[in-house]
Amino acid sequence: MKTSIQLFLANETSTLHAEGTSILASPHTILLMGNLRSKNVHYGIMRPSSGDKTSKTKTKYDVAFKLAYDKEGIRLLRHEHEIYSGELRALQGSVIPTCYGLFTGTVSGIHSACLVLEYCANGHPNPKVAGEEF
Repeated sequence: MKTSIQLFLANETSTLHAEGTSILASPHTILLMGNLRSKNVHYGIMRPSSGDKTSKTKTKYDVAFKLAYDKEGIRLLRHEHEIYSGELRALQGSVIPTCYGLFTGTVSGIHSACLVLEYCANGHPNPKVAGEEF
């Protein structure tokens, strides 16, 4: 069974499935908290989905996630995920953010991709300020 995320955006919930490598061993839920740098880069809180008894570590993660809704944007997120999963894998969590995976599915009726990364800027993000750190 593939790992999945349930994405809670404004007035909609979407389920997306891992594409390729994901470090998440069980389904997780992400709640949108606000935008970061653009309308497609967001801040959220991720936690294991309800009823998941397999997660024995951290139960809540601050994440940055990028959404793409067109072929070119999805291609770029796939490329970024390949770099995180390959050349940069050993640096994750210490020098660069941890990449939790690339997930694909339907958001607002459109085939979409979501790249989920550790949010590692200093302090709590202010969605009204365009943050450059993460």
